[in-house]
Order: sequence, then structure tokens, then C-alpha cells
Amino acid sequence: MKITKIVSYTSLIFAASITSITLAQGQGGGNPNTSPPGGSLSAAVDQLQLDVIDLQENIDSLNLQTVIADCAADSGALQTAIDSAPAAGVILTVGGACDPIAIHGKANILIDGSGTASISGSAVDIQNSAVYIAGSRNIQIAGMSVSANGDQSAMEVSSGSSLQLADMSISGGTLASLHAANGSAVVVDGLIQLANSNSGASATLITRTSSFTQLGGILDIDGTLSASFGSSVQVRNGTLDSSVSGPNAIFLQRQTALQLLASYSDSISVNGNAQMFSGSSFTMNGEATASILLTSPQIIIQRNSSMHSTSSAVTFDVGSILSRQNSVLDMFLTNFVATPNIILQMGAGARGLALPGGPIVAGFCEAGTWVNANVSCPL
Repeated sequence: MKITKIVSYTSLIFAASITSITLAQGQGGGNPNTSPPGGSLSAAVDQLQLDVIDLQENIDSLNLQTVIADCAADSGALQTAIDSAPAAGVILTVGGACDPIAIHGKANILIDGSGTASISGSAVDIQNSAVYIAGSRNIQIAGMSVSANGDQSAMEVSSGSSLQLADMSISGGTLASLHAANGSAVVVDGLIQLANSNSGASATLITRTSSFTQLGGILDIDGTLSASFGSSVQVRNGTLDSSVSGPNAIFLQRQTALQLLASYSDSISVNGNAQMFSGSSFTMNGEATASILLTSPQIIIQRNSSMHSTSSAVTFDVGSILSRQNSVLDMFLTNFVATPNIILQMGAGARGLALPGGPIVAGFCEAGTWVNANVSCPL
């Protein structure tokens, strides 16, 4: 996929942070009087897409030059071209297999691999990543495969950087295939494949007030999606599958927000356990023509965290759900393949459930917890 546009993400990062704050404020804690979440989050993500389109329309004013980086002739050609890029930015057309690259303090760098170029890391890289981006804005990479090959990560985005990816295959890493940290923003489109089978590693790790937003296309994550420290993740279409790496498909902690928002004919499938800790929230919402399927042996919600399913497009095939320590479980309009064992402990609450004797029966509902906002446990 050849990219012909450079995007400034200042407005996008701000809008994403506002969306995350709204989510955390509206869905935290075990408050039985909190009303169920509405559809404003889908509207917020749609607005992000419009913001990107508006920003892309200004590309012609940049008048960027195009440079060819032939890694088949010189494996270091891409790094040389990046180092030589003018302050205004550059379009780099890349071919061949490239050495690891680092982008420090740059702007408007567009790297187009045309579906054939690749970047491979090495365990001896100083930067510990095949692609390392720090303190840079408006970086776009498309049509490439990136592999860690022994590195800590295949791609690391840090220090407030902004990155857009399109039609990419990103794999490996002893920590994560894609690692975004320290206030960075990653936006993806097209076919994005993220894979990591290393024990204890994540396919995608978003941390320290960073954001990951899928604008469109298909997102295929083979491994764990992890997020922490006030970060936000938005997925619109694709698969999250932990079967290659371990039990957890989703792992959220420390005031993180994950949204699965499916519209039109989009489909999202999650295969693996989901865990939320320390004020984190997990929301699933979809239009009637879309579908979200969560297949999970176990879901754990702890320490003022929350999980919200607010649409008939959502189907659960779940073995057990544990909600404890003032956490909230919302199951409005959700379809269930089988009745899960629901355990409520230590001030936790559940809404949208018919208890007892209805379609869902709590396996354990201890004193101090609540159901449907107005029924105290034990039942």
C-alpha cells in the first residue's frame, strides 16, 4: 500500500485522551447508581476518523521530496536516508531487507515498503528494537514486515511520538511486538498483523498514557493485548487471539481503557482470558449489523475496574466471571452461548443480570455486593 499523505496527530492525540477520560469517568467503580453507558463512545471514535481526514487534506502544502532507499544494494540505506531527511520531512520508497532503524526528533517521515520491503532486528541492537521511534511526530510506515529477531521489541514508539501504520506485519520481541510508551500515539489502518508467541511477552503493549487507535481495515493480534498506566486502546474490526502465547488475550491495569466498537458489518473476535485491574475499563459496543464474540474460559475484574457490554451485537461464550473489590459488571443486551459462573465479592456490582432464577445465575454473591443497582447480596 503506497501512502501519499502525511498526517499531524496533535488533534487526534487530544481527542483520544478526552475519549479515554470520558470512559474512565463514566464507567469506574462499584457505584450502583451509575447509569449504563450510552453510544457516545462510538461517536467519539467516528469523530477521530473525521479529524484524520481533515488533516490529511493539507498534505499538498508540505511538498515533500521522494528519495529511494535500496536496502537490496545497501542494508543500511534506509537509516542513511532517515538521517539525511530535511526538517520538512521526506517520502522514502524502500526496497529489500533493511537493517534496524532509529528515528529521533524527526517529523513528517513517510516510509513506503510497497508490500515487499522488510526490517529485521538483532539481539545486539543498542536500541533493543528493529524500529525505534522517539520524540518524533507524523511518522508513517506502510507495506513492510518488521521482525524483532531477538530484540526486545519489533517496534518501539516512545517519548510523545506519533505513528501511523498501514498494511504491516510486525512480529516477535522478548517484551512486545509493538510497544508504545510515554505519551505516544499509534494509529493503524489496512491489514495489521501483530504476532508474538514468546512466553511472558505481548503482541501489543500500550503503556504510560499512550494510545492505540484502529481507524479501519483488519487488525489481527496473535498474542496478548496489554495496556497500562492511563493508556487507551480502540479496536473496530479483527481478531485478538492468545492461543499462540498463553491464557490472556486481554490484560489491562492501572486506569487503562479498552474499547471494542464494531459498526456496519465489522466483526471482532476475542479468544482467550480477559483481566482488568486497578481502575481499568473494558467496553464492548456494536451496531445490530456488526458482531463481537468473546470466547473466554475466565474473566477477572478487580480493584475498581469495570466491564461493559451494551449491545445485542455482543455474544459471550465464557466459563466464569469474577468481579471483586468495588468493580462493576454490565451485561445489558448481551447474548450468552452458555450460562457463566458469576462470582461477586468485596463490594462489586452487576447490572443487566436477572438474578436469581433468570438467564444468568450468580455462582456466589457475598454480603456487601449488589445486583441490578437495587438488590443487595446475598440474594
